Amino acid sequence: MKILFLSHRIPWPLKDGGALAIHNNLKGFIDAACEVKFLCLNPKKDQTSLEDVPDYFTKALAETIPIDTDLSPFQAFINLFSSDSYHVSRFYHPGFESRLIALLSTTKFDVVHMEGAFIGQYAAVIREHSNACLVLREHNVEYRIWESMAKLTANPLKAWYLRLLASRLKEYETALWRQVDLIAAISPADLQVFKQVNPDSFLGGVGFDLGPYLSVNKEASPKTLFHLGSMDWLPNKEAVMWLLNSIWPQIYQKFPEWKLILAGKKMPEDWLRDSKNLKVEGEVESAIAFMSGYSVMLVPLQSGSGIRIKTIEAMALGKAVITTSVGLLGLDLEPEKEVLLANTPQEFVTVIARLEADPELAGKIGQAAREKVQSLYTNEKHIARLIEKYRNCGS
Repeated sequence: MKILFLSHRIPWPLKDGGALAIHNNLKGFIDAACEVKFLCLNPKKDQTSLEDVPDYFTKALAETIPIDTDLSPFQAFINLFSSDSYHVSRFYHPGFESRLIALLSTTKFDVVHMEGAFIGQYAAVIREHSNACLVLREHNVEYRIWESMAKLTANPLKAWYLRLLASRLKEYETALWRQVDLIAAISPADLQVFKQVNPDSFLGGVGFDLGPYLSVNKEASPKTLFHLGSMDWLPNKEAVMWLLNSIWPQIYQKFPEWKLILAGKKMPEDWLRDSKNLKVEGEVESAIAFMSGYSVMLVPLQSGSGIRIKTIEAMALGKAVITTSVGLLGLDLEPEKEVLLANTPQEFVTVIARLEADPELAGKIGQAAREKVQSLYTNEKHIARLIEKYRNCGS
C-alpha cells in the first residue's frame, strides 16, 4: 500500500501527546511494510532539526517546509474582517502546496493520510490531483474545545472572541469532514460528532509501542502527585491553573506531607517557581523517566476532546490516575477499578484522603489500568485496523 502521510509538524521529539500520536501512526505504517512518503510542515514554535530524527523518518521523508505559525495580535485583528478560521489559516504555506502537487503528479498513492484538521485545508488540492482514498485522522473536535473555553470565560469580550473562533472552526471542520472519504476518530465521543456529517467515519483510536513502558522497574516516591502536559494546548493550561488555584491549596492544607510536581513544555515563566511541596520542572527530556518517579497522576481537564495520550502513557507505567469526567472522555476505563474520578476540588481532596487511608489503593488502580492499556493500545493492532479499513475504502 502506497501512503502519502501529511502532518502539520515533525513528530519528534516525543515530548507531547500530539507528537506521540502522529509518530506512532507514521512508524506503524513503515513497520507494516507500507510504502510511505512523509510531507510535513515544520513550525517555528516546534522547529525540529532533521539531524535529530530517527533514520526511518529520513527514509520516508519527502520534504519539510519551515513555517511561522506563531499567534500574531495584528494578524488576529485583521482576521476579524475575514470569514476564515485564524487557527487554520496560520498553517497554509504555498511551498507546501506546490510540493504536495508535485508528489501527487509523479506518484499514484493508494491513500493520502492527513493528521489533523490544520493540514486538512489541503484536501481540495489533493482531490484535484489524486484519486487516492483521502483519510482525515482527527485528534479532537477542535471547535468544541473553543466552545467549552468560551463557556468557562468570565470576561465578556474574551468569551465573545472565543465563540467567534469556535463558530469559524465549526464551519471549516464540518466542510472538511464532507470532503474526505474516511475520518479516523481517536475517541468514541468524537466519532459520534463526525458520523453526523460523514457516515464513513470510524474509530481509529491510538496505538503505542508498550515495550519502553512495561520494562520500567523504578520505585516511585510515595505521596507524590504529578501533572505532565504541554502548556501550549489551552485545555492543559486551563487545567493547571484550576489545579494551582483551587485544587492543590485544599489538598496541601489537609495533607501537607503530599507533594505536587508539574512538568511540560511552554510552561509560563511565572509558574517556574517552586514553593513548599510544589515543584515545577518545565519541559522534561523523557516523559517515561519523569512519570515513573512519582505516584499518582492528576488530569483536571475541564475542556477538550480527543483522547489523553499522556494519561495512557501513565497507565502503561502502572500509575493511578485521578481525572475529571472530561479527562475520562475517549478512554475505555472503568471508574473505581482502573481510574479514580473527581470533578470538584473537594472531590479531589476526598480521593487523596482515600489514598492516604489505603496505601494499597493506588497500586491496585494502576495495575488494573496497565492491564487495560496492554489489551487495547498496542501499535501493531492499531495499525492493522487502519490498514484493513484503508484497503476497503470506497467499497
